[in-house]
This record gives sequence, C-alpha cells and structure tokens, in this order.
Amino acid sequence: RHDESGLCIIKVPIRYFLPDAVNAELKYVISPEGWLEIGFSFKDISRALMPARAGLRLRVSPALSDVEWLGRGPWEGMEAFLGRYRSKPGKMFNPMVELVEPIARRQVKSVVLWCGGQVNFEIQGRKFFSLLVLPASTDELRKINFPVLMERGEAWEILFDNEGDDGLLLRFRVK
Repeated sequence: RHDESGLCIIKVPIRYFLPDAVNAELKYVISPEGWLEIGFSFKDISRALMPARAGLRLRVSPALSDVEWLGRGPWEGMEAFLGRYRSKPGKMFNPMVELVEPIARRQVKSVVLWCGGQVNFEIQGRKFFSLLVLPASTDELRKINFPVLMERGEAWEILFDNEGDDGLLLRFRVK
C-alpha cells in the first residue's frame, strides 16, 4: 500500500521457534526517491530468547571492486578507529579460514559498494550495524572442511547484523 507521502510499505509477519514461538516483522518501505528501507525486528521477546544476531544478507556480483564504509576500521573489531574507510573486498577477510567465524567491522553507519570504479549500492543504517564481507556464500562455507585456503566463489556475500536489541533498519539505494 502507499501512504499519503508516496511511500510503498510492505510488512511481512514472521514466526520463529527459539524454542518457543517468537514473532518478528520484516518491513520494506520504498520511497519515490529510489530508497528501499529494509527493517527487521522481533516483537515482544525477552532478552533471554533474543538471538545472538539477526540481520540481512546481500549477494553481490564478483565484479565488486571496493567497499567503502563509515565505522570502525580498517581492521576488524572494536579496537579499530572510527572513520571513513575503503578497501578491496579481497582484503576484508583472511584467506586462511579456520573453524571460527570471521570478525566483522563493527559500529558501521553506512556502506558504499563499488563495481568497476562506479558506485552500485549505497546502504545507510538508522543505527550502527556490523559488516562482514565473505568470498563465498555462508551455505558454501558450511560445506568446507577446515582449515582451508579460501578461494573466491561466484559472488561476494555481505552480511549486515544488528548491534542492538531492537532490530535492524537499513536504507538501500541502487545507483
């Protein structure tokens, strides 16, 4: 449906079993200016049942050449300085992968994805989120015996995770 300002709003109710039933909502808002907002939040959930992470996954063309972000960096984790950074996606993960999860860039506020010297996506967070760039999909990574020297797959996988208790809201714009 469209509201009076021209926004198209789509709400999708979701029910998880963690192990008890937990309600969540996935909300899409499309603006006349070309922004797509994607919001995800749990409804009426206790802190004890809150999952460790909840976020969105984006699969990007292998032509991805640069990732630019406003947040912690250029190294992983909370020790890195806050600022604006730009890196080749191949330098955002360690090619020798062990059976531990890679450390994400934390307290990220915005991300720009570049392909061939041009901006393809611009992503903004209403709040801070974490950013993880992987050379293959998480499904492909689950099938690998570790440790392994990671080769790039068919596409880059970029994970955006919430850093708070009240959900994740990202704004996407395709250039």
